[in-house]
Amino acid sequence: MLDIYHKWCLKYFLILKKKMELFRPDKPVSYEKEDKFQRYPFAKRIAKIVSSGKYPKSLVIGIYGKWGQGKTSVMHFIRNEISQDTVIINFNPWQFHEQKQLYKSFFESFASAMLKKHPAQKDKIEKVFNKYADALGSLSHQLFHNSQDQDVSERLNRESIEDLKLNADELILQTNCNFVVFIDDIDRLDINEVQSIFKLVKLLGDFPRTSYILSFDDDLVAASLGPQYANRDKSSGYEFLEKIIQLPLHLPKANEQTLRKYTLELIENVLDFLNLHLSEKEISDFISKFDEAFLPAIDNPRLGVRFANSLGFSIPLLMGEIKISDLMAIEGIKTFYPELYHFIRNNQHYFLKKYTGLNSNQDNHEAEKKEVKFKLDEVLHAYDNKLKIHILDMLMSLFPQLKTAYENFGFPNKVYEQWYRERRICSPHYFERYFSYVVSEGDISDIYFNELLADLERVAPDELVTRFTQALEKVKPDIFLFKLNKFIPAFSITEGVTIAKALAQIGNLFYNSGETLLFSTINQLGFIIYSLLRKVPAEKRLENCLEILQLAKPFEFAMVIQNKFRNRKQLESDEEFLSGTALTTISGYLINKLEQENIKKDLFSILPDHELRSLLLLYSEIKRDKDVKKLLKKHLKSNYENALSIIRVFTPTIHSSKKPAPYKGDFDEESYHDLMSVVDTDLLYYTTLYTYGTLQYEPDENTINDEISNANLIAKFQKMHLEKNNTSPSVKLVK
Repeated sequence: MLDIYHKWCLKYFLILKKKMELFRPDKPVSYEKEDKFQRYPFAKRIAKIVSSGKYPKSLVIGIYGKWGQGKTSVMHFIRNEISQDTVIINFNPWQFHEQKQLYKSFFESFASAMLKKHPAQKDKIEKVFNKYADALGSLSHQLFHNSQDQDVSERLNRESIEDLKLNADELILQTNCNFVVFIDDIDRLDINEVQSIFKLVKLLGDFPRTSYILSFDDDLVAASLGPQYANRDKSSGYEFLEKIIQLPLHLPKANEQTLRKYTLELIENVLDFLNLHLSEKEISDFISKFDEAFLPAIDNPRLGVRFANSLGFSIPLLMGEIKISDLMAIEGIKTFYPELYHFIRNNQHYFLKKYTGLNSNQDNHEAEKKEVKFKLDEVLHAYDNKLKIHILDMLMSLFPQLKTAYENFGFPNKVYEQWYRERRICSPHYFERYFSYVVSEGDISDIYFNELLADLERVAPDELVTRFTQALEKVKPDIFLFKLNKFIPAFSITEGVTIAKALAQIGNLFYNSGETLLFSTINQLGFIIYSLLRKVPAEKRLENCLEILQLAKPFEFAMVIQNKFRNRKQLESDEEFLSGTALTTISGYLINKLEQENIKKDLFSILPDHELRSLLLLYSEIKRDKDVKKLLKKHLKSNYENALSIIRVFTPTIHSSKKPAPYKGDFDEESYHDLMSVVDTDLLYYTTLYTYGTLQYEPDENTINDEISNANLIAKFQKMHLEKNNTSPSVKLVK
């Protein structure tokens, strides 16, 4: 049977293998059935103009539109509708950076197109157009490079350019057909190349029965041409275009609802391909964000394609690891508002911070609120007020913490825990995933985690032990427990008991000697077991608790668990976890477990001091004071030095960040009081006298912060015992 982790890896690989089929290339369409924006009639009209007109001079048509609006698709539509007796020439000026090469290639392309109609005049056509191209190229070279080439000058004198142009005109008229030259993406050329193209079509290529269809962003081209002419601004560029373009046509604007339908269909195709099904609420929430915040930014089909492709890339990488509707929203922000996306990505503290708090400085919160509002206003300043409001609404939906900055709003802790369980972008533990597209090293995959907890209603605790043991070979225990703790509210009673039984058996995997007691993973594990058993009805709780203690390994972990069972109520209205009678039963069970399982072991090696202290005190709880005193008397008689061990057990163990290891604090009144309940203090006192002699307590100024020495510990006990019992310091061993 495959390990769960490897199953997850295989599933992830298969998702990635399918990913390439998700993407829609950003390529133009060609046929009427593909026309999503009702532009085919527009293209058809242009095709009729250039196919049927017998113009004595060239006709230059400009198709204006921004990048991504569909100019190339319209060019394809026009080609499809041009009559069969019209010659089409597709000229790509991108390949040529020198004017001479540009002219030569253009006239070669024109000649080649003519030869298809009149192959019999091959020699004449090639001769005329080659001479014309050579003459123009040489003249261009001479003008730009101040060439003194004698051959060029002589050639131009013998046969003027005008005569060569007339010869070309005559040949074109003899073909008795129209020629249409398509030149696309002129706005991607540099300024000199743009000027060369316009000179070509207006002057040098001004042939009869010839039409030029040029597509470009008129605003961009006019802005680049402007500095070359009169007023050196965009208006000058437009004046130049008016002299070149005889029929300027703006691309028909895509209807907003058509763009909406087009983009949503692309997104739906992605979700269908990935077999993803959003809930009605998720769909409704996304559509609301899309219509109010994204649709106003979609002014061309290319943006819709980019958005769908972005989802096609990111969803397979994070499927099962995040909330899909949140990912769709943040990918939309990346596509339509990249500046805002980068601001969110680089400033998570603004979006994940709580701007209210009962125990926080209110002045600080007000300053933080002003700061985040100012920063967001800076990022959104370019948008009109209506759109800005919609974008802010979307951000507050994605990051509800922002409501605490913009509104008098707050959230209880359980809401933050719900955001975690839902894998939302507003959870600090998931935020990075939405931008890195991976589960961070050291974190645990949600897909893998869900596999671990699959079929809990039917799985046996022993199988779950195997799953958890395998998981903890790959995942850090604290990460595992953190995630498990967040999902406790989602488990049923049966699931909770099954998990608790499995966890009880693997306590040894959670011990870490470098941790402090309060925040240790073993302490967290005990709390999780306690929280899972709280789901059990009160009348059945004791039965389950006893079974958990029976399964608990090692014995030390059983003590950790029982301490959690004794948790006091936080509020008066809270239900008691176990009744006093039930706790007494628990105590008796643990003492019996100690005596049965550890009868041959050294008492002081079974448990750490603080746990052994708790266990010994349980004897008093169940009225077995004589038994515990008998037990400790036995250990004293077997080894007198156990007197020190007993005193150390009842001395507080201190865990501090200032010291790498726990240490003993001061032996105090409470320590002595607890000691009296489990041991004959007279016997203990005389044993210390016999073993160590009478010691003088020498207080240290740093006793509170430093570990108390064994000598001072014994001295403190001896001094306290004498004060409380008025006993003379003499050796008296009880046999």
